[in-house]
Amino acid sequence: MKKFKVGIVEDETAIAEKIAEKLETWQYEAITYDDYTAIASQVKENIPDLIILDIKLPAYDGFYWAQEIRKFSKIPILFLSSQNEPMSKITSVTVGGDLFIEKPFNLDVLVSNVQALLRRSYDYNGQTNLVYKNVTLDIDNWAVTCNEKMEALTKNEGLLLRTFMQAPEKIHSRDQLMEVLWENAAFISENTLTQNVSRLRKKTRRFNRGAIY
Repeated sequence: MKKFKVGIVEDETAIAEKIAEKLETWQYEAITYDDYTAIASQVKENIPDLIILDIKLPAYDGFYWAQEIRKFSKIPILFLSSQNEPMSKITSVTVGGDLFIEKPFNLDVLVSNVQALLRRSYDYNGQTNLVYKNVTLDIDNWAVTCNEKMEALTKNEGLLLRTFMQAPEKIHSRDQLMEVLWENAAFISENTLTQNVSRLRKKTRRFNRGAIY
């Protein structure tokens, strides 16, 4: 069985160490990135399967580093934050985050969310491509191809498109789509879901025949 690698970006050393220790008890490989002026470079040199990213950091905040990481990787990003404002949660989604957990948090809850996010991201029963009519979704790289044109997707956009393609005739409720993204609708608002769907529509409309769903 693969041993998943989890990256940690947390400037409070005690918290970072506790997270790493807890992850290692669950047989994860924990990597701590602590050069807060070069987080993206460190991640690029040693890419994890998932990254836990604090929002409030020295030099540049977690939102900035998430955008930099998204330039070269689709790895799932789990944000940690003491900022409880709805705008922080919305921003975490718009910059490519996959999950948002508020501080203070329980380590067991954190691990369960890491497990769920890894499961959603990497467990597809061997299926790497999903095809519907002239549309192909590359699950490994979260990219959609239609009429020989390709668009890169964030993981949340990919998960939504996968849901639509797996049941193209089905009408999905907002609650069902929220569960697809986070497995717990309490973590997000309808606005964040709307933003994900809007971005997906915009990308798919770049194909010649307009939206594909």
